[in-house]
Amino acid sequence: MNPASDRPRNIIATLHSEHHHDSIISAVRRFNKANELCLLNSCHMCLVGEKYNIYASEHPCKAVYAAARRRTKINHYKFVWVKYGLVYVRKNEESPAILIRDTIKAAA
Repeated sequence: MNPASDRPRNIIATLHSEHHHDSIISAVRRFNKANELCLLNSCHMCLVGEKYNIYASEHPCKAVYAAARRRTKINHYKFVWVKYGLVYVRKNEESPAILIRDTIKAAA
């Protein structure tokens, strides 16, 4: 993290229910899909100052996600994604999804 950077810092929110979490993520995606020319930004939230894009995404364990991404490149897996805070990988469109629980499994 660069303390001299002018960019706004990330905000990480912990929600008490998966329902709220899923509602927020899907609402942001729906908004951005409906407004492709003007994606969700700080002006929509009535924040004063420069206009910055607002992104909403899952926040998985960074070590598990990074290890899974490295391993998928080595093993030529096609998909890596996060759903409900869990990391999944898939070799191709027909193969089943594999849940990655820890960095040891991701690195193996």
